[in-house]
Amino acid sequence: ICRAAIWYEDDASEPLDAFLGAASHIFCTEDSLSMVSEAVAMDKPVISLRPVESLPTRTHGKALAYMAKIRLIERLDMSAMAHYRPYFWMPEKSYSAHLDDIFARIIALGAVAETVRSPEIKYLPQADAQPI
Repeated sequence: ICRAAIWYEDDASEPLDAFLGAASHIFCTEDSLSMVSEAVAMDKPVISLRPVESLPTRTHGKALAYMAKIRLIERLDMSAMAHYRPYFWMPEKSYSAHLDDIFARIIALGAVAETVRSPEIKYLPQADAQPI
């Protein structure tokens, strides 16, 4: 049951974090990769909704497919909503862990001269690891 929704028709977005924080599952349309990414960043199950006929750009489609592959999102056709039943699932690793991994790879490449954000030790590459 959807008890509330946010419809963006103006710049009033104050309740967004409260809604996302209180949600057990987040449903988000796939038309905006920004919206999907914001939902994923909340570390909650995200169900991305797509119309039966959608034509995402190649990059957009690859990003959504990758997020589904690593279980950051569950993709669902809007036409299947009437029969949808949520189930418990967890991503392979949290959104924060993904960010730490990316940051560690940037450090390993030497692209960051000064540490601005320190990833957790467990996500830092080993001394003998080769950059990807």
